[in-house]
Amino acid sequence: MIKLMKFLIVGGTAFVADYIFFNTLLAGGLGLTISRVIAFWFALQITWLGNSFFTFRQNNTTNSLRRWVKHCVTGHFTGCINIGAFLVAVDLNANHDIAFIGGILIGTAVNFFCADRWVFTQTKA
Repeated sequence: MIKLMKFLIVGGTAFVADYIFFNTLLAGGLGLTISRVIAFWFALQITWLGNSFFTFRQNNTTNSLRRWVKHCVTGHFTGCINIGAFLVAVDLNANHDIAFIGGILIGTAVNFFCADRWVFTQTKA
């Protein structure tokens, strides 16, 4: 349960950064989809750092590059779910803020499972 709480703290921090960055890009004239994708990539790096050094630091025994690649693979998989849900909601005329939050919630559930079971697993020496 503590691990889940830490994961949610990191995710909440990334969510705030993601949301601010997304709206900044959108206000700067980038399109809805490209703003969402760029902001997602930014947040992915924040979650990598937070989960590596806070949530799963006791499992920080394997190669950092390998874990980062696994994190990015997982992040892109869950990002497709996240952004897909976002785009479906927007197509259904949902407010982009509601669509944004819905995509994040769906992606977060899948992401925790993948991070806990694959990305940050301890390897035996």
